[in-house]
Amino acid sequence: MLTEKSLDDSLNDSLQPSQLKNLEEEFETNQMINQESSVKLVNNSSYNYVKPQCSYRYTYSSEEHSSDEEECQSSKIQQQPQFLTFGQIDSNMGEIKELIKQHNYQQAYQQLVRFQEAKQDQLSQENKQYLQYLFTQIYFGLQMYREMFQIANQIINYDRDYVDHTLDMLINASLLINNLELALQYQLQLINRSNYDQNEQLRLGKIYMLLGKPVEAYFSFLGSYKAGNQEALEQLIEIGNDVDQRAFPELAYKYINNKSQKNHKVLAKTLFTLSKIEYPNKTSLQHQEQGYSILVQVNGVNDQNTIKALCNLACMRLQFQQWQEAEKDFELCLQIISQLEGQANKQFIFCLQKLSQCQYQSKKYEQSLETLERCFNLSSQSMNVIKKEFLDRLLFNIAYVKITMKQNCSDTLAKLVTTQNSVLLNEIGIILQKHEYIDEAIELYNEALNWSTNDQHVLISFNLAGCYGLKKDYTRSVDLYKQCSIEMDDRLKCDIERKISQVYYSCSKFRESLFHLKRAYQLAKEFNLDCISEIKQELKKF
Repeated sequence: MLTEKSLDDSLNDSLQPSQLKNLEEEFETNQMINQESSVKLVNNSSYNYVKPQCSYRYTYSSEEHSSDEEECQSSKIQQQPQFLTFGQIDSNMGEIKELIKQHNYQQAYQQLVRFQEAKQDQLSQENKQYLQYLFTQIYFGLQMYREMFQIANQIINYDRDYVDHTLDMLINASLLINNLELALQYQLQLINRSNYDQNEQLRLGKIYMLLGKPVEAYFSFLGSYKAGNQEALEQLIEIGNDVDQRAFPELAYKYINNKSQKNHKVLAKTLFTLSKIEYPNKTSLQHQEQGYSILVQVNGVNDQNTIKALCNLACMRLQFQQWQEAEKDFELCLQIISQLEGQANKQFIFCLQKLSQCQYQSKKYEQSLETLERCFNLSSQSMNVIKKEFLDRLLFNIAYVKITMKQNCSDTLAKLVTTQNSVLLNEIGIILQKHEYIDEAIELYNEALNWSTNDQHVLISFNLAGCYGLKKDYTRSVDLYKQCSIEMDDRLKCDIERKISQVYYSCSKFRESLFHLKRAYQLAKEFNLDCISEIKQELKKF
């Protein structure tokens, strides 16, 4: 049973007495309800409630009491009061029920009070209960929830046909005053009273969602859907991937193939979620394309969700190495964003950086470099929205493209040194070493060592040792390799020993070279490394 305290707390939090029309004089004759606390609720709830269009299936017929029975009781009229039959009550209530149906609650209230006063002595207990039910509908319509709750909580204890409808009003009133726990209690009570109702299970799921209970909501929606409610499938799609990822794809395909579904935004969202799940399968790209096309039709190309979907589609094309298609998509993104928001924003700069990547992969190096420099200049002007790490990476990319094009990149490398980013300095050193810019690589490695952590220090020293070997500075090379060997894990020492062997072999110190190669072979055998066969071949040259 619901406690009065919890209900009062909700009403006191939600009701605003100043907004109720002054109905005290009209209602003071109602003996059933305490009018001192009557107030009007302002509905601040986001719950989409439509006032019930009452069909009034809870009616009664005078046929229940035959004329013969009435005649048999005529002799007792003088001894006991003559109660109205259900048929008589129903015929008198016709106009009042019609007023309720038309939402003319004030007039319905006035007529119901007059009828109650006039027929007070002729009302049986069942008659009075039925009038309570009508008063409940009126109070609900007038948003007088305190009075409605007081009567309705009595009605739901009766064994009457109209209890289900009363519970329905209690659920919606609880939602309107934002008492979700109370709504949940009434909803469960309604479900327990009736046969399995797919619509009530759907509403139960929505209440659970409002309460922040997605798992309970999911299984309520699932029960409603299995009972035949197609609307519940849409709710399942909204939360399904978060609750049950294994079952989501099957539900998603059912929703996609359901021709009766009309919510195109949910359909697009479903396709995007499937795209993420099925990546890197090529169907993921198809789903992303379909979702984008739907958003274009529904929202237009200038909508933020559509732009985001196009950007995601272009990024996915990059993953599938569709360079030209991705380039076109990013160019369209840039055109739309520039028109709507200008160029000094994260979205524009991100697309510009990705466009340069497409151009580089298509071997359009000049265009790629031009796009990167434009991107760097815009980012430098937008430091309030662009992180330093992004700017550092742009400098790295500019240097990378210049090295590929064999352009002078000394200025860019100097700027990169000022970033003090040991990871990027090491990476650009590797690129310089690969393109045989050994002196520049050594300079970058040494700069990287100045800003490196302990973990990075070993890796950078290893690369630097290789450069000294290429410069034929074998002493420095071997010394660095040996320092790395001390700090490296035993499994990685195999590579160090092989490198030291190669350095000694290059300077014709074959005895030392063989010694370190044998050590490498022993380590490879000990840890069962893949390089055993390669080392065996290297040993044959001695």
